[in-house]
Order: sequence, then C-alpha cells, then structure tokens
Amino acid sequence: MAYPTVSLSLGDDLAGQMVVLTAFETSAVETGRLARRLARTVERAETQSGWGGERKQVIRTSTGGSKPRAVEIHGLGKRQDFDDRRLAEWLAKTLNSAASEGRRELMLALPDHPCCRGRSALRVLLEILGSGYRFDHFLSRRSRSALRKVHLVPPTAEDETYRVALRLARSIGRGIRTSRDLGNTPPNQATPEWMAEEVLRLAEKRGLDCEVLGLSLIHISEPTRPF
Repeated sequence: MAYPTVSLSLGDDLAGQMVVLTAFETSAVETGRLARRLARTVERAETQSGWGGERKQVIRTSTGGSKPRAVEIHGLGKRQDFDDRRLAEWLAKTLNSAASEGRRELMLALPDHPCCRGRSALRVLLEILGSGYRFDHFLSRRSRSALRKVHLVPPTAEDETYRVALRLARSIGRGIRTSRDLGNTPPNQATPEWMAEEVLRLAEKRGLDCEVLGLSLIHISEPTRPF
C-alpha cells in the first residue's frame, strides 16, 4: 500500500487541493503564516451562525477567485482539554476523510499547542506517515490511498524542530510499516525460514551485515529455579 509523503510548508504559499485550519473553543481560527492568504476566507467563515470552535465542529468553505481552493476549519474544543489522544484522533479523521474524498494533496496547519511542539513533532509526523495502514498483501488488487502528499505547516517557531524530526520520522515510519507487515503475515507463510530470508533481504537492501543462527548455534539457558 502507498502511504502519503510529508513535506514542510515553511512559507505563506497555499498548496494542495484543500487547506485545513483549526480553532479552539472561544478562540480565533489559527492561520499562522497563512494569515495573509486566508484572511478574508477565515473572516467569512467565523461569522457563520453557530460557529464557536467546539470539538468536531467543521466549517467548509473556499478561497474563491479564479483558482478556488477548498478550506476546512476544524473545531478542537477547549484548549485545556486537548491532549495527545485527541490530537491523534483528529489527525486520523482528517487524513482518512481527505483520502475518502479523493484528495491527492492536503495542506494541514497544525494547532499552536504543546501537543504539537518540541519533542511531540516526531509523534505527529509518525501519525501522518502511518495513516491509513492496511495489510493487503494477499488481495488480488492492492489498495492505494488517494491521499499522496501532506503539506504540513508547523506551529510558530517550530520549523527547525520539524525539519530535523521529519528525517528521523521517515526512517522510523518505514521500520514500523515493515514490522506490521511481518507481524500480520499468517504463520503458514511466516515460517522461521521465511522470516530468516526476509531479515537477510532487508539487511542486504540496507547494506547491513546479518547472520542467521541455526538451532545448533543458539544457546538455550536453563530456566532460573526458585529458591
């Protein structure tokens, strides 16, 4: 299965087929570096009846003009109630929704919240890179997510943090997907011999040395006896 790639949007240019913004309850919509591009669009949206940034509220609008771009504003609820679990839920729902609607590229502006800052950057990136995982190796036609690329807008002053974290997240993400595939492979195929061959193949692909030990070379220690 193909997974979305991630690029960092560090300027104020819009990208993708849709832009996703957020707002906490009773707070203004967070536009960050996109403020100049989306000021009028956001101003119109915030005047809609019933809008208050409550959790799971969504406003759908567009930028207008000769090349209109879809814009969604997601309510995240009270700032003090927002945590890692809610962040993960929001990311999964947003990415899956974009994929189901056939969006190929999405611009996602992260909320300016501790859950998205500092060391949390790595977790955020792994959530995005691993979105939509499916084990489809035995399907006659493998699935392919419509969502191919996420243009991620980091919180204010977090550009370098996300730039460094993205390099690490790409490597970790590949490892996580490979581990999931190995774990989901049924035992009638994933025999010890098959697993050994897979490990050797992965090592060769990465230019690593690998030795598979046979049973005769594995020392099984005696179990510890209780006193």
